[in-house]
Amino acid sequence: MTADRDAFVTVAVCYSLPAAVVARSALEARGLPTYATGQSLAHIDWTLMVAIGGIDIRVPADCEADARALLGEGDPVPLRETSTFWARPVFWTALSVPAYLILHLWPLWLRRLK
Repeated sequence: MTADRDAFVTVAVCYSLPAAVVARSALEARGLPTYATGQSLAHIDWTLMVAIGGIDIRVPADCEADARALLGEGDPVPLRETSTFWARPVFWTALSVPAYLILHLWPLWLRRLK
């Protein structure tokens, strides 16, 4: 029974370090103990956040109701940035890199032909 009382549950999943820090700060300001899994990896390489499933914000099981009420109601994981959140920036980055290379390498290629 002690293991159930000491268990931690995920109340939010964030895909950026600022969002995770804000969520943890809001919970800790209300006196709820938290810890985040994956937060240290976000400091090293933030591009891996989607690959590892984001940063889980976890609280003790007996504080779950208070944490969910604070972060948002109704959604089982109220603070979750979706993959569609990242779809547009990734799309435009994927288009802009080849365009950048073509525009900047084209003059060099033309000089070699002369």
